[in-house]
Amino acid sequence: MPAHQWKREFTQCQHCFKSKGPGVTLSLCAGCKIDTYCVRGRVPPLLHTTPTLTHPQSKECQRAAWPTHKARCRAAQATRASIGDASAATLDALRAFTAKHRPVIAECGVRALADGGAADDGFLQIDVRRRPGEARAERAWAVEDVRVAPYASVPDAHAAQMRAVLAQRVPGTAGAFFAVVRDVESGLANSAPIGYTAASLGGEKMPWKQVLVRSLNAGLVV
Repeated sequence: MPAHQWKREFTQCQHCFKSKGPGVTLSLCAGCKIDTYCVRGRVPPLLHTTPTLTHPQSKECQRAAWPTHKARCRAAQATRASIGDASAATLDALRAFTAKHRPVIAECGVRALADGGAADDGFLQIDVRRRPGEARAERAWAVEDVRVAPYASVPDAHAAQMRAVLAQRVPGTAGAFFAVVRDVESGLANSAPIGYTAASLGGEKMPWKQVLVRSLNAGLVV
């Protein structure tokens, strides 16, 4: 799949995994400021403040996701409130880095997990270290290790939350997996669920570890 298609396909609603594109607008959860959800209906231009120009929007996916997102959302808010400004900035930097590289993380994750039939048993873990003084989000971290980690490697409650999120997938998706980008110094991590379609499977074989490390460390984005 061409790079621009990977980028479009893997910028997704975190409930139905529908990809951002024509007719699909994504909105960030105001609570955790991590997960994004479909917003149905046209968003009015910022300059349009007249009520008659406001178009109705539906947050159906966010409401549907709430039973499983609730614990994750509240935990994220509690973590941010308790860790201090410096650690909160680290989390923000991890999330920005993950968002910049989401297409290649998704492609390599599909090759590592879905094509190998391991998506239900583990997740993609990317261990990174902060690059001092680097201002660009896509180059702010250097990859130290990449691996498929079993759910048994995380606390049971956290594994249960991850599995519950992945169980939400809707018809049209072939499956989903988590990518976890973890700062080796602080232990803080950003967990991103990624859904994939049948069209993403069975692509050309690739050395996914080498491709992922090279792309992330070079700051390559699509």
